[in-house]
Amino acid sequence: MATRQQLDLKAGLILAALFVAVWILWETPVVYPIKIFVVCLHELGHALAALLTGGQVVSIQIFPEEGGLTMTRGGWPFVIASAGYLGSMLLGGTLLYLSNYRQWARHLMLGLAVLIALSTVLFFRNFFAVLYGLLAAAAMFFSAYRLPVNVNFYSIRFMAVASCLYALLDIRSDLFTPSPGGPGIVNDAVALSQLTGLPAILWAVLWMAAALIVLAFVLKASVRRQGRANTRL
Repeated sequence: MATRQQLDLKAGLILAALFVAVWILWETPVVYPIKIFVVCLHELGHALAALLTGGQVVSIQIFPEEGGLTMTRGGWPFVIASAGYLGSMLLGGTLLYLSNYRQWARHLMLGLAVLIALSTVLFFRNFFAVLYGLLAAAAMFFSAYRLPVNVNFYSIRFMAVASCLYALLDIRSDLFTPSPGGPGIVNDAVALSQLTGLPAILWAVLWMAAALIVLAFVLKASVRRQGRANTRL
């Protein structure tokens, strides 16, 4: 029992350190490529929702100002508009949980490389998105095949933590930036407000609550799983 508690404590401290590091470095160039990666996950959440509700993905644009725009045809607008932050939260949480298994680190990095590469070919349509997609996919493939397991392990953990924090750090700023990608482009909270007639701040609060719930659940499951599996960090 003592060993299990020590492993849990160590896992918790490492995750806490990662969260603090991401938070402190959030506005620095160090985290910028990962922030764009999380924007990609956000937009892919919209795209996946469109496909799952019978719609089509026309294009995805990613902007260097850390914004994105997904154009879809058909599907359920409410579900599609809701799937950005929710998608990045769930994908980030899933990635964080799966990264508990150190032996999966290379496979997870390879999976992310394939995801970004396919998204670049199938959906990305502006220059910055295509350039980022190609560079990110190449870096992930290189990491998966050439870098040590530990590098992949901590890189995955760092990206997962950034994904989980994305909604917490960006929802508030989005409320004050109604046109993240340019004139006529609104953020998800405003889009849902236009669809439902409910204020954007309500959707922001709901997303914030959902983000906290997902984050708490994933962190609890992550630490417990590491304790049970006797994972060395």
